[in-house]
Amino acid sequence: MFNATDDELTFAFAVCTGSTWFWIESESFPLPSGMNKDFIFDVTSKTYKSSLTNWENSTALVDTDDVKRLIFKINGPAGLEGSVFLDNIRRVK
Repeated sequence: MFNATDDELTFAFAVCTGSTWFWIESESFPLPSGMNKDFIFDVTSKTYKSSLTNWENSTALVDTDDVKRLIFKINGPAGLEGSVFLDNIRRVK
């Protein structure tokens, strides 16, 4: 992932699963300016949050066999404009 801004951003991902498209989100990680490699998200760890956990990172992903949508969340300071490039996204078993 390449953060082409001069500011540190935060990165997380979310998935919508099951027939209700239930939203569950990973913890956020810092995304410094420049090249960032090897983000690894353990889908079995209890570091995810949802409405059922009151948005506390304390659960694992649910319905991983029925993922409807994968969302990459990148946040920065208010008013920031710029680009972030994602490449070589893969699932590792």
